[in-house]
Amino acid sequence: MFGAPGWTVSLLAVVGALVLAAFAPQRALADGAEPASPGRPSLYELADDQLLSIALYSSPHRMASRISNRGAVGVNADWEAGRAVGWYIEEQRYGADLIQAGLVRDDPALVSRGWEILDWGLARQAADGSFAGTGDPFHSTSLFAEAMARALVLTAQSGSRDAERRLATSLPAFERSVRWLAEPSVAARGARNNAPYTHRRWVLAAAMAEAAAAVRLGAGRGEEAEAFERIARDYAADGLRLQAADGMNPERGGADASYQAYGLLMAERYLSACTYPDMRIRVRASIVRGLDWLASRIDERGGVDVSGDTRTGVESSRSGRVKGIDYKSMLQAFSIGASQAGNPSYRDVAIRLAASRGWLPRIPPPTGMGAGPRGD
Repeated sequence: MFGAPGWTVSLLAVVGALVLAAFAPQRALADGAEPASPGRPSLYELADDQLLSIALYSSPHRMASRISNRGAVGVNADWEAGRAVGWYIEEQRYGADLIQAGLVRDDPALVSRGWEILDWGLARQAADGSFAGTGDPFHSTSLFAEAMARALVLTAQSGSRDAERRLATSLPAFERSVRWLAEPSVAARGARNNAPYTHRRWVLAAAMAEAAAAVRLGAGRGEEAEAFERIARDYAADGLRLQAADGMNPERGGADASYQAYGLLMAERYLSACTYPDMRIRVRASIVRGLDWLASRIDERGGVDVSGDTRTGVESSRSGRVKGIDYKSMLQAFSIGASQAGNPSYRDVAIRLAASRGWLPRIPPPTGMGAGPRGD
């Protein structure tokens, strides 16, 4: 796949690490943003990662694909074109992924495209903050809310000149959706549907904690930010409770590598915004256990063992396709986990995953390391 035949992914990982080390240091946080401290990098600092930039951000289709000219994503683009009977607000969450990539790579066009995607979703918001007509209303809205919060926080922390305008124009509508998710009757219905899925606790924890951060960045009401933080803590505590002793986070009564990765990524985002010291300690330990469990299912060539998974390869996505391995979330979870846990072995796993997908640059073998003898 890379370089000369006979190269192993382990060798590629070493070369990839050397390539990454050659890049310039990360950019500084925006003025007024919380400074980084040991073990507590900001959300933007976690995103501003050279491995992620090379493997994901440099090819935006790996962050989001199937986008209509108007900004609808996936099944929503099909619905918009009359090819699907329903739509899901969660599909628009990929706008935040493009914004993340665009901010890190200083690509205004990519950032603008990301906001078009999020704005497509906001345009369908009801007065109470819900999204009338969306499928799976509570879970779908929680995914979109996390994306909106992340986009706002990243924009502010990056030092973008657009941050003040975005917070002024998008924060009020976004807050309505977060308040809707927090309504006791709405949350109770959502909890019943979310019961079998550990990762959904972490989606909500991240959404609420990032929402609190966004409210503060927008000079919003401190009491509302505190309320969102308390709700986030409760969801995080529930996620911690569900984790098995070996680090597995159950999905529908069993293990699933892709949803393990996605849940860990959300737990990492929660950790970046969490303001409770005791909870930060517990969540970091849970992330380490979860990454260790997931790493045990990834071989030296970056192959992922999904045997026995309860959802990957079993369920269908919103578009009707069978769910595949979520390499994007795995790569981010291990890369961010390496920073938050201070464990470079997680970065090695991330490099192996990227190499296995062909997401690292082609590098010729060093002088004297030819292809070796070829068979007839």
